[in-house]
Amino acid sequence: GLAARTQQLEDAFVQNVSGYIKGPCTAKDLQNKLESDASRLSRPAPAADMLRRWLVLLRSGAHMRYSDPQPTALEGPRSSGKPTPVNDGVCDEDVNAFIQAESVQRVAEKPRGLTFHQVFIRSRALELAMDACTRAPELRAALREHALPLPAWPEEEKVPPGLLFARAFVDLLEVVVGPADLWMPLFGTLLCSDAGPVDDQCHTWLVQLLVGLRSPWLEADALDREREADALEEAAAQAVLGLDPVPDTEVDPGSLALLLKSLSSHSCAAEASYSAWTARNSLAQELSSVAEMKEERQGYLEALTFTIAGGASDRVKELESAAARQRSISEETRGNLRKEEDGLRVQLDGLSPAAIQIERELEEAETTRGELMQQLDRVCKQIQGLRQQRDECSRQSKQLQVELQRVERTFAVTMAAEDEAQDRTEGARALAATVSELALGLNKEPTGCTQREHRLKTSTQRSAEKAGKATRALAEQELSRLRLLLRTINLCVMVAEERQQSRKAMEELGVPTSTLESDIVGTAEISEALLGTLAEVDRCRVDFGKLVSHLLKSSSALGPTTGDLTATDPPSDACPAAESAAELAKALQDSIAECDARREVVAALAPDVATYNVTVSGSRGSESLAPADDPFLLSM
Repeated sequence: GLAARTQQLEDAFVQNVSGYIKGPCTAKDLQNKLESDASRLSRPAPAADMLRRWLVLLRSGAHMRYSDPQPTALEGPRSSGKPTPVNDGVCDEDVNAFIQAESVQRVAEKPRGLTFHQVFIRSRALELAMDACTRAPELRAALREHALPLPAWPEEEKVPPGLLFARAFVDLLEVVVGPADLWMPLFGTLLCSDAGPVDDQCHTWLVQLLVGLRSPWLEADALDREREADALEEAAAQAVLGLDPVPDTEVDPGSLALLLKSLSSHSCAAEASYSAWTARNSLAQELSSVAEMKEERQGYLEALTFTIAGGASDRVKELESAAARQRSISEETRGNLRKEEDGLRVQLDGLSPAAIQIERELEEAETTRGELMQQLDRVCKQIQGLRQQRDECSRQSKQLQVELQRVERTFAVTMAAEDEAQDRTEGARALAATVSELALGLNKEPTGCTQREHRLKTSTQRSAEKAGKATRALAEQELSRLRLLLRTINLCVMVAEERQQSRKAMEELGVPTSTLESDIVGTAEISEALLGTLAEVDRCRVDFGKLVSHLLKSSSALGPTTGDLTATDPPSDACPAAESAAELAKALQDSIAECDARREVVAALAPDVATYNVTVSGSRGSESLAPADDPFLLSM
């Protein structure tokens, strides 16, 4: 059936989907190819294959991304929100650029590639494909036959190319624009005539109105981003749940290895939590920006609909005036041709009696020729003259008949052209009136748009709440890690100082220097522990600063906790949250300050701080060795 055939095509496209653009390409390269392919659609079979390939790529989600070297803010001027002036039925500004001007600053830590869905919506591929498919005779006929009204697609083994193309085109509109109820009135008006667009200006307005119904390209990636944020949060939660409890042991050299291992696992969990927290905050801010952009873009679309409605009304008046002038010219031409026809018929009727009279005289002359042999010469001359007159009359009669036939043909052709022009003008006037009514009707918010706005608002609120919870959990987790780090630092300092004291005591007892220097393993283990502790102090410092700044910003945004209130009192549940965020930020700052204070002592005891390498993520470049029990220290 049709479903099986469609599934086979989709499977084939999925296997060859990477071949749409050969080699690595940017979002700009893909956009140029999409627009080029869309403008060349002309035959049902190739057009159906191209549309099915687009649908497979659109439904593939974020599995493949294309780099976008352009600035983070979309190109295109910001509109003032006022209706564009319309002169002689043509917009002064480019309405297509007006629809696609989604100047929203993307909130992201680093550049992020665009999906195929985003590149497709940001390009003019849908507009060019709509224009090409409604102008090409075969594609227009296929859409009028199979998509108006929207049918229940038949289940057959052999499906004609026209039906495959019509179904692929309808599926493309539903994926990019939305439900059929949203765009079917505009689509049906585009295909109201079987001979192509009746009026090019009205056709352009309809295409712009239909393309303007699509969602912003930034919103196409929102669901994929939310799934990624959820996955990162789940991974961070699993890492936190998998942490072993902080060992509550006495501070002695034997517990240093255990503390270092616990500190390393807590740091890894902190890195995962930082990644989830950054992704969730980025998503929440981006969704908030998208929501604000959609409200502003709604104003642009309302201005566009009013602009097109006004232009269509002016176009109706212009076409009505042209039709009146055309009718006047047609009536005048019809009257002149009828007068000329009547004159030629009068002349033809006047020649008929003369021809009859000449024939009669010729017969009389021939009858009397035998009787008037004496007058033969005179009669012969007379006969010759009468024959010449007869030939002249015949020639003139034929010329007048030919001229009459020419005038009749000219009259018929002129009248047919006038009638066709009159019909076309009437059809254009009716289409312009329909476009005006449809454009004014788009001011009412459709059901599909309301549901889409509600989903976006709900997703924005949910992401903001999750980001707040993740921030608090990460702060508490980081506070626990810093306290563990401080215990580890104190233990390392104690071990190193005890070793220095024992070495000094043995030197005073007279132990040879070669014997003291032979304990290379113990010295290396203590040095490694000191250097590892220094690395843990510097680990995640950039993300830690962001976390503290975010907590302080959150506490100031929720409401003041001390001092006199100079503004309206915040809600009752905002003050505890603000105090909690401020307390966590204060505790984190105190803990990191204590660690930094102890860091100088550790740096003084560590021999190779200047040559110790720390990776970008804050972990050591080589695997740390947990210090074993030092027999040299135990012998003391």
